[in-house]
Amino acid sequence: MIRNFATRRFSIQTDRFPTLSGLTTMVAAQKQGRYCAGLWWEEIRYSLCWTTGNHSSSRPNSYIAPSWSWASIMGSVIFPDTGNSIYFEAPQALDSVSIRDYQAIQRGSNQFGEIECAWLELEARLSPLFKVAFEGKRKYRNSNQREYFSFDSRSGEEFLEVVFDVIEDPVDDCYALFMMYASKKPERESWPMAHKSEGMQLSGLILRPVLDQEKAFSQYNLPKRFSLYQRVGFFTLVTRQAKEKVLEMVPVTNIVLI
Repeated sequence: MIRNFATRRFSIQTDRFPTLSGLTTMVAAQKQGRYCAGLWWEEIRYSLCWTTGNHSSSRPNSYIAPSWSWASIMGSVIFPDTGNSIYFEAPQALDSVSIRDYQAIQRGSNQFGEIECAWLELEARLSPLFKVAFEGKRKYRNSNQREYFSFDSRSGEEFLEVVFDVIEDPVDDCYALFMMYASKKPERESWPMAHKSEGMQLSGLILRPVLDQEKAFSQYNLPKRFSLYQRVGFFTLVTRQAKEKVLEMVPVTNIVLI
């Protein structure tokens, strides 16, 4: 439903959450769930991992939702594959991911309506990224819309394929927040040789540090012990190695997303 709803055009962009609030109220009553800026707390490790469905997405003119919510993007969104991939099983959240807290300031009395600001505290493996050249990498349709990064400055063996949420987002100071993994399905004779050599897919969010941290600490009333980040994209990393080997040098870090 969200995938279709996200493509709708509103004359007043901030009407996105109020339009959904009636349905959200019913869902909340049925599932007794905690609502988090368009996502549900009980499945948030999964639903944080949306990606844009096309390359015409844009940012709204005024604040609607935090950067980690699908509602922060004007355009279609896609949630993680649920097992329909040819090569990989349904993705699972990494054990290292722990969602600690969520807080929001509403613009009115409707808890499912407009948001003034919101933040999410979580713990996950976080690594700085280094830009790598495209030459020698796999060819994709619309490959000019993709960027490639490594989280090891000494090696280009493991590279992340990054899709930024909007074309204007690409930045040099990027971080990978590792969220999910998907094991390879049993091989078939018809598979291309390149896919037969792959063993695991890791995925997660591309972040950048909040530029004016002091202002954000004040606006969100947050303790200064946190490092503040914003989401700007999504990545996948296909590797021959076990996930434990790939991530052994990536520290688990406590951060706040706004």
